[in-house]
This record gives sequence, C-alpha cells and structure tokens, in this order.
Amino acid sequence: MNKKKHKITMKQAKFCEEYIVDLNAKQAAIRADYSPKTAEQQASRLLSNVKIQNYIKQLKRQRANELKITQLDVLKELYNWAFSDITKTIGLSSDEIKSLPDDVKRLITKYKKTSRIMGDAMIEEVVELQFVSKEKAMEMIARHIGFYEKDNEQKQSQINLNQLDEKTLMQLWNARAEN
Repeated sequence: MNKKKHKITMKQAKFCEEYIVDLNAKQAAIRADYSPKTAEQQASRLLSNVKIQNYIKQLKRQRANELKITQLDVLKELYNWAFSDITKTIGLSSDEIKSLPDDVKRLITKYKKTSRIMGDAMIEEVVELQFVSKEKAMEMIARHIGFYEKDNEQKQSQINLNQLDEKTLMQLWNARAEN
C-alpha cells in the first residue's frame, strides 16, 4: 500500500487496514492501538479525514482488483437473488439439489435433511432449504442505483411561503397548531 502518497501516519494506515477487515471503525481503532476508552471518537475523527477516506478507497479498490470483482458483478448476483424462481427446488431430493445449476445453489443459505419413518418401515426424506432474502436484494439494488435519491430529494424540498395564498397559509397554520 502507498500510505506515503496519502501522507498519513503509520498508525492511521494501520487503522485503515484494520477498518477494511470488517468495516467496524471502533474495533479497527482498537486493533490499530488507539485507546479503547476513546476508540469510538478516534474512529469517527479518522473516518472524517479526507486523506484517510482516500486511503480506505484505495485499499478497497485493491481488494476488488485482487478478487477480480466489479460493482456490476455484485449487482448481477443481487439481481439473480431478487428475481430467482425457488420453486425449482420444491420436492427435490438432496442428490437433485446437488445437481442444480450453481446460480440456483448460491441462493441457498441453509440446508437441513431429515428422515421420517412412515408406516411399515418406509422412510421419507425431507429436505428443508432456506434462501437469501429477495427483499434485501431488492433494497440493495435500489440503494445502489439511486432509487431512493428521488425520495430523499422530495423530503428535502422547500416551500416558498410567499407564493401561497392567504387561505392556504391559514390552513397550514391551523394544521400546525393541531399537532
């Protein structure tokens, strides 16, 4: 890493390197030998430093390059999660699940196989699967591509009271008084 390029101290560089391990700023500060008593404040201060932010971005880019993964790769996987058809797995045996395409198997987060005795020594295999959250995938996609930015802009819109007529102003005033 080129910490000299960013003109940060060895301790700050250590914080950055620890931060990208788990993105837990307080713990990164502690692991970088900042006082546990002030780690939260130090972490906040460090993360607001532009030189630190730039070094963290550089470290993250380097990791992405090493993994050979792009934002588009992540979005494609999230898309697969969000729009997958898990009904393909209903009623399958464990052997059939193993032979599913990789993109379907990646949706499975939990696998449980049990056997039940049914009457005259007949054994029924029951396979329970748990899958990634479609809602979480949709939320992550929406945040990434900026769906919520429009909502945030609408929440921040301001009304020019000078452009409102007297009746509307009185209605607003009365509504405020009721709340």
